[in-house]
Amino acid sequence: MRVSLELKDFAKYPFLKESQQFIAAYSQGVEQFINSNPGKVALRYAMERVEGALRSAENIADKDPEEVPSDSFGVKMSVSGYALARVIV
Repeated sequence: MRVSLELKDFAKYPFLKESQQFIAAYSQGVEQFINSNPGKVALRYAMERVEGALRSAENIADKDPEEVPSDSFGVKMSVSGYALARVIV
């Protein structure tokens, strides 16, 4: 059974194949992307994601749930940031 996903679902579940397909439609090569302005923003999201995961591992009770973006740019940055965070780790 297929589930209909909305744009913000891609940001909430960046590990899904559909999320990766969504971002692949907007991306160029990794090096070119990282050197672009959106790539720099996504890299910052990635670093924040990694740092946040490390902080929450230390003190999980103080972690507030992160707001999920619903606009196109925010979703692209969130999914790209997730992918870059996986590379960093």
